[in-house]
Amino acid sequence: MGGRQTFAAAVLDDVVVFVARTEDFIVQAVVAVKFLVDSAVAVPTVITAEIVKGNNYKHNKEIQKKASTTPFLRDQREECKDIKFGFSTSDQNGCGWIAAYNAMILLGHQQQIADVVKYFDGAFRTILFGMFGVAPHAITGYFRSMGFSVSANVFFFVRPCDMDERAMISRACILLYAHNSGAHYVALKWEGYRYTIYNDYVTEAESIDDFLNRSHGTFMMIWFIN
Repeated sequence: MGGRQTFAAAVLDDVVVFVARTEDFIVQAVVAVKFLVDSAVAVPTVITAEIVKGNNYKHNKEIQKKASTTPFLRDQREECKDIKFGFSTSDQNGCGWIAAYNAMILLGHQQQIADVVKYFDGAFRTILFGMFGVAPHAITGYFRSMGFSVSANVFFFVRPCDMDERAMISRACILLYAHNSGAHYVALKWEGYRYTIYNDYVTEAESIDDFLNRSHGTFMMIWFIN
């Protein structure tokens, strides 16, 4: 009787070990498959982005002097229609990099247009290769890469309770708002008695809410840059 119990216990132990090893194998297999799937998406995306970025950079270097006769870009449809961004041109969906470009001027560090576009043309910094503009996280990454301090609201559509107070003491801000045909980035700065807004038909406002009301926009995100 004791021998049978010992044999049964041994078999049970073997089964437990087999199941545990099988579970480990399945987990490892799932991880491996996920890695392969992610790689199948990521590698072509990176390669495509690098090709697009390189081609766009060469083109934009040649024509960037024609984009504007003034430092700021205020009308993307007219000033940026020849600047390539992603699979399209910047008059369509370039407002993200344009806001960053204008903010850098406000910060006292004007950049070459082609260099700014090149950064945002990088892999995973656009939404569908620029068809839907710049990815919001890329705004944060850009200014941090340039050595600036950046803070922003954590959740879309949830505005900071002290938004105007923080904007007024920031060297520059970027605001992302939604409208009836999409979304739009603008650079803005408090001038002591009003905000000046760049690349929007509303060019000045007494508060951010005043700007949003006049532009018929809904708050999405704001970056405070110092």
